[in-house]
Amino acid sequence: MHVAFGALRPLTLALALTTLVLSGCSIEQEDAQEAKLAVDRVTGEELLAQASNDYERFLANCRICIEGNLGAEQIDELVATYLSSYTGKLEWGPNAFIYQRMEPNSAFEKCAQKALVMGNRKPFDNMIVRQGRIARTARFFYANNEPAEGAFWLRRLVNVKGERDGLEVAGRVFIQDLRTISAGVKLLEQSARMGNHNARQMLLGLMNPGSTYYQEITANTYVDDDNSDSDAKDKAETSKATSESKAEAKAAATTAVASNPQLRNRMAHQERLAEMEARTQKMRAAAMERIKKLQAEPEANSASKQ
Repeated sequence: MHVAFGALRPLTLALALTTLVLSGCSIEQEDAQEAKLAVDRVTGEELLAQASNDYERFLANCRICIEGNLGAEQIDELVATYLSSYTGKLEWGPNAFIYQRMEPNSAFEKCAQKALVMGNRKPFDNMIVRQGRIARTARFFYANNEPAEGAFWLRRLVNVKGERDGLEVAGRVFIQDLRTISAGVKLLEQSARMGNHNARQMLLGLMNPGSTYYQEITANTYVDDDNSDSDAKDKAETSKATSESKAEAKAAATTAVASNPQLRNRMAHQERLAEMEARTQKMRAAAMERIKKLQAEPEANSASKQ
């Protein structure tokens, strides 16, 4: 079954893609459930003994943590491992975001909840809940054609910010990467339809590749509320974009917007409405100022007569 991205609202598409990926015949579901129950009966220590790579060891240590048997030093190592695969940069290694996949991420967050109950806040404080980080994680999975994983994070962003503002944040991050710029335009378009002014401004900015504003919104420097040292380093490194990559970004953004005549017409209409609203506001302000002066004149005349 093939569904065009533009045919559905972004969040609807994400949910539909997740459903398609996770659905299957009842026999497969029963087998998966039985397998899950079998794994749940294995202790974390047993899983750790069976682990053959870092990914499996991470899952095993999360299980030990959930069972309440992981020490403070081991928890620190677990947090460091979890964060090691996250990056705000656009150059991704083979293990990028490996621990932000649904399975290890869920295991880590369950560990964080258990550790919090036991008095250790470090895993809880390092969960990916900031909107900039959520959006960049979703961007990675969509750029690598893993829509089910990306939809998981896109839903989380919408849960945090609401659909209108969540799609704006996602769109702003997505247009910073050539691999996801077309999807970013569609996310911004849907956010603008729902009344998000920032999304509309960014869409207008994408139509003017020569502007300073265009350079600002397409550079991979949007860190939002992420204030860690690694984010600051990422921002410094990614701000050194070459003229060649900027030219590619201009062409991709222009194509993404130009290929949608309805979007161009709608944006032009919204721009005219904004101009009319601005003129109305100026006229209203001038009228109010005139009324104030007229009201002040009788008072001034009365005071002079006394």
